[in-house]
Amino acid sequence: CKKHLDKPGAMDMQKLNVFIHSIPWWELVPSGLAGMRNLVISGGGEETEANYVTAAAPHSGSLLIAYLPPAHDKIISINTRGMDKRVVASWFDPTNGKYIGIPGSPFTNSGELKFIQENVNSRGEKDWVLVLSSEKP
Repeated sequence: CKKHLDKPGAMDMQKLNVFIHSIPWWELVPSGLAGMRNLVISGGGEETEANYVTAAAPHSGSLLIAYLPPAHDKIISINTRGMDKRVVASWFDPTNGKYIGIPGSPFTNSGELKFIQENVNSRGEKDWVLVLSSEKP
């Protein structure tokens, strides 16, 4: 029904569609599955809890995506082994579809990077998507 197209849920699906089409989603492998290393080293919460951080990356190491749900409030350590020596980091706000650069990015990749998102998104909530990509020369 057309009257529901401007509702928050429909608008969120449009933003998700744009985000998904901006990355090679078909290459993403969930953390710890199908030969993918564990991407969240610490601070990722328990799989059955509301604060659980889900992550995926392609085997190429060119990208890493991690979703931090609203209940998450810890520092997370991300396993960046396999990515280039320089890693570009940003937050994606799923409520407005905009990226926010993380201060200090691009980072020198030491195999582990730590992040915390203490801000609220444009809707006043705390869910964010962490996007890491390899910086190409």
